[in-house]
Amino acid sequence: MPTTFNFEKIEVSTKPNWYLACPQNYCGDNKKLVTPVFNMPRAKLEAAWEEVAAKLPRTQLVSHNQKTNEYVYTQRSLMLHFPDDIHVKFVDLGENQSGILMYSQARYGYYDMGVNKARVKDWLKLLEQQVA
Repeated sequence: MPTTFNFEKIEVSTKPNWYLACPQNYCGDNKKLVTPVFNMPRAKLEAAWEEVAAKLPRTQLVSHNQKTNEYVYTQRSLMLHFPDDIHVKFVDLGENQSGILMYSQARYGYYDMGVNKARVKDWLKLLEQQVA
């Protein structure tokens, strides 16, 4: 079962097995990466994301809350099939501008050996390519 994560009241793990990326004025000091502003409405960005997410290997959509524009995924590691939980949220950032918040965390273990950081960066790159 995926861990819970609330983007409105962020409580990150004390273990170094997570990575958080958010737009400039979101997530306070917890974020490790500032995500780009996308010059499109949130619904269009979210639709592009759904196309990207459908192609991600070993990844399962666990839940989608249409009211809060949040998705929860589980992605399993290639070799040992360990699950990681990824929380994705889309926000309006102004007229025809939107952003993405992404939190990725290993479900088991203390260290993640950079897997969550690489995942978030890779998924953001795939989204940027999709909307280009």
